[in-house]
Amino acid sequence: MKHKHTSVYLATVLLTALGVINSHAALVGPTYPAPGGNGFSSSGSSPADPGGRTFSYSGFNPASFSELYWGPAAYGAVSSSLSAGGGPMTFSSISGSTAIWTGTATYWNTPFTTTSTSTRFTATITSGAVSWVNAGSVSGFTLAQAAALGAVVDNSSGQPYSVLLEFFALQGSTWIALNSFDNLYDYGSGTHSDVYGGFYYAAPVPEPTTMVAGSLLLLPFGMSMIRFLRKQRPS
Repeated sequence: MKHKHTSVYLATVLLTALGVINSHAALVGPTYPAPGGNGFSSSGSSPADPGGRTFSYSGFNPASFSELYWGPAAYGAVSSSLSAGGGPMTFSSISGSTAIWTGTATYWNTPFTTTSTSTRFTATITSGAVSWVNAGSVSGFTLAQAAALGAVVDNSSGQPYSVLLEFFALQGSTWIALNSFDNLYDYGSGTHSDVYGGFYYAAPVPEPTTMVAGSLLLLPFGMSMIRFLRKQRPS
């Protein structure tokens, strides 16, 4: 009976350790496509035009991952500029199904002078059982990664989903499409907007029966060590 109790104890410790290791494993990525593959389609013109552009992802294989996220590929993956400049945008907030990045861009308001305005990028989930989460709440990201990414779509269940991408510039107190803002001024060389995304994932968790079988294979080694220690104990 003592051996049986010891075996159960060792198996419990091994299973617990395996669970802890998996829950704190670093995420792999950014990568494309998702592990196991995925489908992709898009609609609309440019994210900087009125109405933006929609990206749709489907055909995921949930058996290929235990966690799956989609978001910016790195710091600076979201950027925008007007005729006189701009640059990387930084994560601002999550509002419902929309994640928001903000920045500043400059433009030629006359042939000889420039001024600046605020810019905004929004990514809105328009379909699918997925949600935006703060990257800092995902244990698989390092602190540096979380700060750089800001927010990611949690699709660990492998659902199809769509995201509407839009770039804006602030005209007075109104946000208008970045390209529409540029069209109001004829003194520059146009706009520039980029958003590069990718998937981050954790490997599949082994089935419980597989984990138990693997743990039990180690039990003879544990029992041998216990017997060895007992033999060394003075009588």
